[in-house]
Amino acid sequence: MYTPSFFITHTEIYDPETIARMKGMVQAVVEEYGIEYHDFGIHPAISPDPTFFRDDDHLVQNAAQLFSFDLWSAMEHAASAGHGTSA
Repeated sequence: MYTPSFFITHTEIYDPETIARMKGMVQAVVEEYGIEYHDFGIHPAISPDPTFFRDDDHLVQNAAQLFSFDLWSAMEHAASAGHGTSA
């Protein structure tokens, strides 16, 4: 499971309590089902750059490729460490 990268202004929409509550719910699911989770919501190379977004939620192709590579790398690392499952 993962949170995709989003434009940095999304952090201004929600108050810290709402963000903490959402993260707590995600953590509860991760713990209950023993699944791996990757949080790319605030991606240091993607989130602050408006040129990486077609709109507030959708990445342009080069940013999508960067995100996909980072997600794949995280999943590969988790798999080599014995976490998660492979298809």
